[in-house]
Amino acid sequence: MGRFDGYLILADYDGTLADRNGLVSAENVEAIRYFQSQGGYFTIASGRSPDFIRDVAKNVPLNAPVIALNGGVIVDPYSFDVIKRTGGDEEFVRDYLSMIDPEISCETHLWHSSCVNSIWKNGRGAPESSVSGWAPPVYKAIFVQKTPELALQLKETAKARFGDKYIIERSWPVGLEMLPAFSGKGNAARLLKRLMAGRVHTLIGMGDYENDVSLLTASDIGVAVGNALEEVKRAADRITVPNYEHSVRQVITELLP
Repeated sequence: MGRFDGYLILADYDGTLADRNGLVSAENVEAIRYFQSQGGYFTIASGRSPDFIRDVAKNVPLNAPVIALNGGVIVDPYSFDVIKRTGGDEEFVRDYLSMIDPEISCETHLWHSSCVNSIWKNGRGAPESSVSGWAPPVYKAIFVQKTPELALQLKETAKARFGDKYIIERSWPVGLEMLPAFSGKGNAARLLKRLMAGRVHTLIGMGDYENDVSLLTASDIGVAVGNALEEVKRAADRITVPNYEHSVRQVITELLP
């Protein structure tokens, strides 16, 4: 029996597991290895692609399925084969295109595969031309605005227009994401816990930004890092040190019983 039998830590990558330079500290890696040696499960829940997380996994040990594309896919931590996928359809694409304002948006991304997406950048042709070759499923859309204020403005516009039809949230200050309503980190975390039934009794979610709120609220213990947005901290059960102070290590060594 290990000290951490039955615990699963789902950590956001940017702003949580990774430091200010986008790197995972040796201190975090060492703590993760100890956690796993004592029966714990550790993995990543990120808006990043499976290919990006596959590269991370070369240095960061993962021993539970990975949540990528903000819940769009769940993949095996070793082979990175898809275990579960969600996605939008033609209606999602039409709504995405209708949200693009060429005068405001710097660029937009439509993720219609697990690692390849269509990109439109301001001043480079019509937005429709960038998605001419799309194929289902569509995992998410990203709108990159010129300022955080414009990103928040677009968020309110999208929520007023679509209501609960889609998940509308920011992953970073100027980046707004639109996902199918059945996607998102929280829904994926609940599914992952069901997939690991009998092995996991306590799910610990860690995050820092808007797209992590659903992860924290879906977890048995939601942990906001010290550098998290205030709304993320309000959604959390616990607040730990900032990401640049090895927050995953802190959770493992102090927050767990």
